[in-house]
Amino acid sequence: MKIMTYTESSARYAEVLDQGVTDRDEIVITRQDHASAVLNALNEYVSHNDNRKPLKSPANAHHP
Repeated sequence: MKIMTYTESSARYAEVLDQGVTDRDEIVITRQDHASAVLNALNEYVSHNDNRKPLKSPANAHHP
């Protein structure tokens, strides 16, 4: 996981997006006086969320 400021990320926006997609690693973007955000490649995001869907089912929630 890489961490950078909003200012740094906006100055190198295309490069930061390429890093997120190519490296398949999350990039945390910090903002002064605001919550941080995470940039992640879309396929990684979809994969992560697909793995969580079974846990949302009420029937599956009762199984350890």
